[in-house]
Amino acid sequence: MIASEYPITLLTASILGLIYLGLCYNVVRYRIKELKQAGHDQDTLDRMVRVQCNFIEYVPIILILLMLLENAGAKNYLLLGCAIGLIVGRILHAWGLSLSAGTSFGRYYGTLITWIVLLTTSIAGLVTIFA
Repeated sequence: MIASEYPITLLTASILGLIYLGLCYNVVRYRIKELKQAGHDQDTLDRMVRVQCNFIEYVPIILILLMLLENAGAKNYLLLGCAIGLIVGRILHAWGLSLSAGTSFGRYYGTLITWIVLLTTSIAGLVTIFA
């Protein structure tokens, strides 16, 4: 038994929290590594920081929407679908942008999936309010 009023949001936020911690660790690890070596690859560091920032730009609003939808009694299939989509989208995006600053499979589909989840949760919220 899950001791939470919002079990899907709690599970999603917990998984995303671990992913974010990994992204933070990558930035710190790279900064420490570069301090020990001659030269500095600013492009790589900038990309790593961008991955981290992009994560924070999308995750909070979608988690808030998930929690509010869960509180409003939204169907579990909608919540779980959006939660899984958000996790997969953020992993794909982080992977894709970590490898290349240009267009990549992970970056493209990670962004697309995240936007679909944001659109879905936003519309579901509006439908819930005005239904």
